Amino acid sequence: MFELPAELMAKPLALIGLTGLDIANPVHRSIWDAFSNNRRPDCAAVQFKLFNLAHEFPTVKPKRSSYEWYIPKGILKRNWMSKYLNDIPSVVIVFYDLDWNDPLWNEKKMECASRVQSLR
Repeated sequence: MFELPAELMAKPLALIGLTGLDIANPVHRSIWDAFSNNRRPDCAAVQFKLFNLAHEFPTVKPKRSSYEWYIPKGILKRNWMSKYLNDIPSVVIVFYDLDWNDPLWNEKKMECASRVQSLR
């Protein structure tokens, strides 16, 4: 008898990505623990995943200009469910250390903005 994939057997959890946290830093570690470990049963069913700053998300495929002669190979691709449950987060939370009194405030602000833009 055949078995269903693990993605179909488990309850689907929305994936929330966190980036910019260095869990070797005690403050960052406490933030990560607050998100990942302290989940009450009455909270929304979500899964948190830590992404490093160099993580590359899959690129968006270009849209076809015409579907006139296109014949799909099936309803869903084999890895579609796993990809959206485990690899591509619904939301990415970006953490960035800013010091309000930093003399290079504008440069830090621009660096933070470029980091957010690179995720888009």
